[in-house]
Amino acid sequence: MPTSDTNEETDLSRRQLLTYAGSTGAAATFVAGAGCVGGGDGDDGDDSNDGDSTGDYDLLIYRDDQNRLIPRLATDWERVGEQEVSFELREDVQFHDGRDLTAEDVAFTLERSGNPEVSAIGDLIGNITGGRVEDGAPVIELGSVVPAIFNNLTAFGRILNQEWFEELDGDITTEINGTGAFQFEEFVDDTRVRYSKYDGYWGDDAPDFDEVTFTNIPEGGPRVDALLSGDSDLIVNVNPNNIADIQDTGGLEVKNQASTRNVFLQMNDVFEHFQSREFRLAMNYAVDVESIVDSVLNGFGNPTAQVLLEGHTGHDPELEPYPYDPERAENLIEESGFAGTELTLHTPVGRYLGDVDVADAAAGQINELPNVSCTVERRDFGTLVGEILSTDQSDAPMFSLLGWSTPTFDAAYTMNTFFIDGIWRQYRNDELEQLLIEADNLPPGEERTELLQEASRIVHDEAAWVFMHQQESIYGVNSERIDWEPREDEDIRATDMTRA
Repeated sequence: MPTSDTNEETDLSRRQLLTYAGSTGAAATFVAGAGCVGGGDGDDGDDSNDGDSTGDYDLLIYRDDQNRLIPRLATDWERVGEQEVSFELREDVQFHDGRDLTAEDVAFTLERSGNPEVSAIGDLIGNITGGRVEDGAPVIELGSVVPAIFNNLTAFGRILNQEWFEELDGDITTEINGTGAFQFEEFVDDTRVRYSKYDGYWGDDAPDFDEVTFTNIPEGGPRVDALLSGDSDLIVNVNPNNIADIQDTGGLEVKNQASTRNVFLQMNDVFEHFQSREFRLAMNYAVDVESIVDSVLNGFGNPTAQVLLEGHTGHDPELEPYPYDPERAENLIEESGFAGTELTLHTPVGRYLGDVDVADAAAGQINELPNVSCTVERRDFGTLVGEILSTDQSDAPMFSLLGWSTPTFDAAYTMNTFFIDGIWRQYRNDELEQLLIEADNLPPGEERTELLQEASRIVHDEAAWVFMHQQESIYGVNSERIDWEPREDEDIRATDMTRA
């Protein structure tokens, strides 16, 4: 049996740099930041920044560039009961080892993916309790209504071959067998993974390149150097300060797209001062998010007032970002009874756009208050996430800069993760939790949306996070070698790229 918990963990763990080599010798190289190759996002569960870039495993459902649900391995899907969904599968699909895709494979994969005891994404995919085959179709059993189940399956549920999986005596991260356009060739530690074009691919979007390699370069400067030197053809998380260097180089250009990722400061209420609403409010008033976006990120980003972004189910358009008001912040700290508190803000390095600079700026503004102090500790992303998810939260960081995307465009993915009892929750509010549980047992529609908007208002009014900004995805692209456009959901799909 495989030693890794789930193919989702595999797919989340290796998307940092991509290299495409065509049969004529043309190569395209794609570089991303920290936290994926070698086990970052497989642990944090946040799939969204990685996209479906490797192209080795397939999902049942995709999104098009307008974020509409479109067929992938499933040609149709429907609810066949309040807590059951069924899929019609595409015919003549084969795994890379030559075995046919079956309904049994889908039922097995999704049942296993929904089991948190063996799956890294069990708490995210949507309360899947079982899978069976009925009249030749996979039927998935749910533990509740799970109104966002089809949205969830655009991000999770990469289909495994059941027989192959049960026969496998090795590590699923290095023994890969999917139905996608690329098949696995080589994995080198935490730095590089290489794929080749799969000639038996079922889709009409066959890749324009014969080979693709993903390599991890955590630091922003070396990523830009790789692009400028011609070693890379696409890099992500370009620091705004490096944009001119790219634009001034012939054949290179910068492309940007507002993403589904929300950057925020998470306050752990195991620590007494963060149990105080006044103290949490003070943190929001102490940080001048607008100036950070303008000066640190050169305008690449939008200040936020809530967990959910515009266009996501549950977003409340009436909520406004907290204004910068250091005097009010100072007074609120006095009211909280926690004057003199010493804070340490933990930030990953190279995981999000300008993460260290943003953390330094926010902590510096908090530290300017006369009755509280704040310093920054730079952290390896995987180590930081491991501590945040510690079963003993007294050992977890009290204050962390994080970014979280909502690739499902639905509140449940993010709100349930952070505010219903589970490994990510660091803010506890019984009223909020009950609202979210109630919403998760309603079908899609106006009543559910209104409940989720009420939940958004609670999160804002109670200052559950220090709300920062919507991340702008900034890419450096060798436009003489590849033709590609970024997506809002941050997917970097190999099959979307063509030779220039």
